[in-house]
Amino acid sequence: MGHPFPTKAQWGINPRDPATIGMPDLWRYFTDANAPIRAAEQGWKEVAVSNLQELERYVNSGKMAVVVTPDHVAVVRPGQQITDLANIRIAQAGAINANDIPLVRGFGRKRLGIIRIFVHD
Repeated sequence: MGHPFPTKAQWGINPRDPATIGMPDLWRYFTDANAPIRAAEQGWKEVAVSNLQELERYVNSGKMAVVVTPDHVAVVRPGQQITDLANIRIAQAGAINANDIPLVRGFGRKRLGIIRIFVHD
């Protein structure tokens, strides 16, 4: 989607490694003001989980959006009506590889309280 996450080389983990950083570094990229590279400086902005209408406007206009926790990340799918956090449609890879599932299935109900949402402007 044209918005790559930092590589391990850029992050300072391994100067010759072009692979994308993993968790928990990706969590830090989005949430830690002291991270080596910050998502906010790369065009990402946080959308409050209480403002799902804004998230819906972003994804349905073709903007990239992700949902993150300290140990997981998923892409928010476009073309959906978003009425509640648990049922946001996501695509993810991991323990469950899926192209279109509800957020609660990908992240689990216990993680709903720590989820953060970011969109790329």
